[in-house]
Order: sequence, then structure tokens, then C-alpha cells
Amino acid sequence: MNEYVDLNHSILIVDDQESIHEDFRKVLMQEEEKSPELESLKTEILEISDEKSLLPDYELDSAFQGKEALARVKRAGKKSQRYALCFMDVRMPPGWDGIETIGRIWEVDPDIQVVICTAYADYSWEDIYKEFGPRESLVFLRKPFDSTEVRQLASTMTQKWNLMQQARLKMDQLEELVHQRTEKLEEAHEKIRQYNEQLEQMLDERTRELIRSERQAVVGQMVQGIVHNLNNPLMSSSMSAAIIRKALNDFSAKEYKSAEEELDECRSVVENVLGKLSYIEKSNSKMNKMTSSLLTKSRSDISEKRETVDLNDLVRRELDFLQADYVFKHDVEKTIVLDKRPLPVNMVPGEIAQVFQNLVRNAIDAMHGMAKPSLSIHTFPDGKWVRLKVTDSGPGIADTNIDKIFSPFFTTKTTIRENGEKSDEPTGTGLGLWMCQEILENLGGSIEAENSPEHGAIFTVTIPATTERT
Repeated sequence: MNEYVDLNHSILIVDDQESIHEDFRKVLMQEEEKSPELESLKTEILEISDEKSLLPDYELDSAFQGKEALARVKRAGKKSQRYALCFMDVRMPPGWDGIETIGRIWEVDPDIQVVICTAYADYSWEDIYKEFGPRESLVFLRKPFDSTEVRQLASTMTQKWNLMQQARLKMDQLEELVHQRTEKLEEAHEKIRQYNEQLEQMLDERTRELIRSERQAVVGQMVQGIVHNLNNPLMSSSMSAAIIRKALNDFSAKEYKSAEEELDECRSVVENVLGKLSYIEKSNSKMNKMTSSLLTKSRSDISEKRETVDLNDLVRRELDFLQADYVFKHDVEKTIVLDKRPLPVNMVPGEIAQVFQNLVRNAIDAMHGMAKPSLSIHTFPDGKWVRLKVTDSGPGIADTNIDKIFSPFFTTKTTIRENGEKSDEPTGTGLGLWMCQEILENLGGSIEAENSPEHGAIFTVTIPATTERT
């Protein structure tokens, strides 16, 4: 099999003498097919080998002037049949000389290999170097030339051209492969970015759901306390009304579906009673205050609109609301120190209320079972920040837990005992402090926990102060 198949061995010979073209053909072209037996016998007996048999099948083309050579190069390029090598004579009167022709050819096809053939010193190597610079595709051949040297140059320079094209093809293939891989990587990166955005959106939505759920749980606990506290004024009002008129006996004996229904019926009866009793009015006043506080907090907690409020006012309102908690109201010794100056902050009131409620309830739970639990609440400005500090007299935070308490679902509280019975100890989900951290970080603030030098834990909330008026 011919190893030169599919390779380019097209050679252009440029010389103004016909005899030179014939010489090149004699040297480079294969002769008529010879008998393999005779050639083998000649090699064995005479030890002569025909080096022409080792040559590839060159395709020789001729041009006798520089312009003709340039035209042939252009035409070959258009047909995608480019020349790999050009043997170029220097003197070709009356037209361009070889050096000018080479320059013009290289403008059209810079890959073509060139062998300058001359018997004269028209141009020195230095002159050619100045003209073309360092070119590995340019060599010299002195006339009269040796046939072996011509064959060697033809083989080497055409092989060099082919290797250069193969390398360029490989490079193009590699560049295309890199381009395809890059496109795939960009597509994968875009998909990852989209998935990441979806995950972040899902996480944000889930976080908000958890915050709302935790907030509702806190409000639910407070509502239970308020409902419990409503019973006392309701019973007092009913008993006082019973002795006013006989007609109120029916009212007292009636079974009500809810406290609100009973309260509405109570109001209706009292309005029709001649001369409102002072005691009943006071009872009603207490109940109105409780329900009003509940409605106000409900509206505040539902709203997710940021507004500028005084942190001291918010804490006072939450403290009033906490009075519905029996332990907070009666068992815990409280020290409340609110700064005398307004502490304006821009926030969602319901979210900060939730933070405050969580911290106070955690403090109460931490002091569960103690004989004399105490709680300190302190607000104060600190440069461009407003701080809220909640301190309890509980056992403090274990060193092994100090770095975990703000992690989601981490809790030291009891939930359900192993035997399935409900525990009388405080229960928790492990989301409260994590929610506090999420809320405060979204506001540009922070929350820190530490143990008190004496006893108990200290939680410090930091919120950016604002200059807006409340």
C-alpha cells in the first residue's frame, strides 16, 4: 500500500527556462513501470537500488514567470488543490524576480514551502532575512543542483507542509472540542444557577413559613393565657348581675358556646340594666383591654410591612401581652430597664415582637422549676445600633451547646417522653432561636448568646438604629 495516499504532493516549479522544468521532471517523476523481477535481480547482482522507487507520486505544475506563478497559486487555492512546495528561480526576466514573486505568493498562501533555486548571488541570505524575516518554510538550492538533494528537499518540504496541515487540523478539532465542552459547561452552569435560584427561593419561602408557624405558636400560647384570664372578670360580672334583677338568672344559667358569645350577651344585658354597677364596669374594662391587646398584636403580627417604631414602645406592648402568662406575671421576678430616650428602628414589628417573645419564653423555660426565677430586660442605644438584652437566672448554656443553639432544630427542651406521655417540662421545636437569627440578619442586625458571670444566660439583640421619626 502506498503510504503517501491522501497526502498533498503538489509541487509548482517556477523558472523561465524550459530545460529546468524538464530536469525537475526527470528527477522527481516516476519512470515507466518496470519488471519487478528485473529490478530485484539488478539489486541483488549489481547492488544497485533505484531511489526513485521510494518517491511519492508528485504532481508537478509549471510556471515560467512570477505573475503566472501567482495566478496558478490563486487558482489552486480556489479549487482547494493547494501547492505544498514551490521551486522558485530568482532571475526570470522581464517580469518579477523570484524574491518579489515569493512575497506575493505568501500573501495569498502563507503555508506554501519554498526552495529558492539560483546560480547567482543576486540576493544574500541577509537580504532575504530582511525581506521575509525568519521563515522555516524557506530554503536555498544552488544550481547546478544534485538530483538526490532535490529529491530530499521535495520529500522533506512536502512532508513538512502535510504535517503542518495535520497539526492545524488537530488544533482546529481540539478548539472545536473545547468550544463544545465549554458550551456544555456553560449550559450546565446555567442549569445549576437556575436550580440554585429555585432552591434559594424554596428555602426563602420555607423559612418564611416556619417563621409564620413559630409566630402563630407563640400567639397561640398567649391566647390560651388570655382566655384563662378572661374567666375571672366574666364570672364576677355574671354573679354581680344575678343579684341585680331576677331576669339575669336566665342569663346566668344559659350555656354559652364561647367566651365571646357570653361576653356579647353580657354586654347586651348590662346595657339594658338600669344604673350600671361599678363593679361590672370594671370587669368589662379589663376584658376589653385584653381583647383589644389581642387584636392589636394579631394585626401587627400579620403585617409584613417594615415601618419605623420605637423599640421601647414595642417592648412595653409585648410586656403587657405577656401578663396573660401566669408564670411570667406571678412567679418571675422582673427587672425592666428601658432607656428613657426613644430608640427608633426600621423593621417589621411582628418579627421583632416574635424575637422578643421567643427570648422571654426561652428564659422562662430555662428557669423552670426554680424557686425564685428572675428576668432582666434592658434596652439602650450604642452608637449606630440599638440593643436589647434579656438575662435570666437559669443554669446558663452548656459549653458544648453554645455554638449550636442557633442551629435549626437544635433544642435541649423535652418534647414527648419515650413512653408517649406528654412531659410537664417545657417543650420546643428547636426553631425559635434560629428564627430569631434569621429575622435579625435580614434586618442587618445580629443576636449573641453568652453566660452571665454570676448565673444564667444573656441574649443580646442588635438592630440598626434609624434617624426616621416614629
